[in-house]
Amino acid sequence: TMYQHTLTASGAIESYNSIVRTIEMSGPRSFSPILRHAMDQSQTSGQHLLFIVTSGLPEDMVMNFEHIVESSWHDILVIIIGVGDGPWTGMARLTKCTKEKKFSNASYLLLDMYAEKIDFLRNIVLTAKDL
Repeated sequence: TMYQHTLTASGAIESYNSIVRTIEMSGPRSFSPILRHAMDQSQTSGQHLLFIVTSGLPEDMVMNFEHIVESSWHDILVIIIGVGDGPWTGMARLTKCTKEKKFSNASYLLLDMYAEKIDFLRNIVLTAKDL
């Protein structure tokens, strides 16, 4: 199911929390359906920021890369957030900038790499509140 028009961070979190309970996760992974949907939506509503949360690489890297390239021509910025243990080798290739793109529209981050830093910062903030 596609969800759209979440304009605030708190709205995004609220939407995620209500949606995630209704989703049955299964393979094969593909970012293409959501990319195509975002491209369709951009025809009538302009720029989009698309967050894709995934537990690994898509099965068909070539097709997914082609859709990411195409989405750059629809003013769609794609942020891919990796959760879990992947596999992640190849994600840089999926998000690389090429001459076929209108602009470098795709980036990824591995959430586990930041989780420890977020917890560390949270502990500093909580400790500072007690001072």
